Amino acid sequence: MLMNYYRKLDKRKFQFDFLINRSEKGAYEDEILALGGKIYRMSAMYPWKYFDYRRELWEFLNKHPEYKIIHSHLEERSYWPLAIAKRAGVPVRIAHIHNYYPLTLDPKTPFRQWFRFGLRRRGIVTHRLACSNTAGRWLFGKAKFEVVTDAVEIEKFAFNPAKRQEIRESLGVKNDAVVVGQVGRLVPQKNPLYSIAVFGAAGRLLEESGCRLDDLIFIGKGALEKNIETEAGNSLGKYQSALVVSPVANIEDYYSAFDVLLMPSRYEGLGMVAIEAGLSGLPVLASEHVPLEANVVKNIKYLPLKQPWAWIMELEKLIPRSDEGRIKTSEKAMFMARKADYDVKSAVKKLEKIYEDLAY
Repeated sequence: MLMNYYRKLDKRKFQFDFLINRSEKGAYEDEILALGGKIYRMSAMYPWKYFDYRRELWEFLNKHPEYKIIHSHLEERSYWPLAIAKRAGVPVRIAHIHNYYPLTLDPKTPFRQWFRFGLRRRGIVTHRLACSNTAGRWLFGKAKFEVVTDAVEIEKFAFNPAKRQEIRESLGVKNDAVVVGQVGRLVPQKNPLYSIAVFGAAGRLLEESGCRLDDLIFIGKGALEKNIETEAGNSLGKYQSALVVSPVANIEDYYSAFDVLLMPSRYEGLGMVAIEAGLSGLPVLASEHVPLEANVVKNIKYLPLKQPWAWIMELEKLIPRSDEGRIKTSEKAMFMARKADYDVKSAVKKLEKIYEDLAY
């Protein structure tokens, strides 16, 4: 999201510099430097590193009084840098939420709650932004916030028959195969093991009727990668396969290669993957935990996680569309996304206006 906006930002007025909390090189660092941005590093945001982080950020802000806006994208952890920025006298302190976290038995939950309510203390935040109303209400409660869409370069996601064939060949997938995809981190939140169970059961049903549900492709990394391999071996039919692909820069080409996208998330702040997939004319089966705001281009069928049979029956109904049908659906989706302000070429002007109003 940040890079989509940064590429289109009017550099004559504004410059993004990035302060990050990891030592390893990030995917966009070379591009950031080429666009004129600076990259600063400091301690990771772990509880045992709190005092190191606080000292390093305090020293940084005192050394760099030229920064008038701190725009934090750290969910509830924005409390850390923005509280320090307030003490250092930074005049504009923006908290921007891109996800939300329901109450669970996760050991991180008490910390999230403490930071979330800490962020609501008077004066720490001067402006509140959110990817959706769902995420904004979770972090900011009754305080006023503004929705800034996770806008994209819409044309880039148009269905592309040539790329569909190219990606399928690179993955060793037959051109007439029915391919189901899931995109996102391979972690419990995204629920990839549910996709395997549904895909396997639907595939066995289809085999009986002479049809095939061939390949399930995950794009992402995470703690459940080995579990996916094990579950695939136990759950998939004899003609089915599951493949994990590391995160790619050309995700739009993979949407063209898929026939349907699964999104059985346990929670989501918005679900940008569903919007991107829709721009490619791709139908999405999503859990009830994906916000309705993600259905921008009307491509999502919402299904309850407690009814896996409903997912199986929906997958059984989905027959790949012709290229001509996908192209028409994709064109309609792009029109709808522009109307909903998801085209970054126009959405960036809203962000620039926010900066102008706050900084001058």
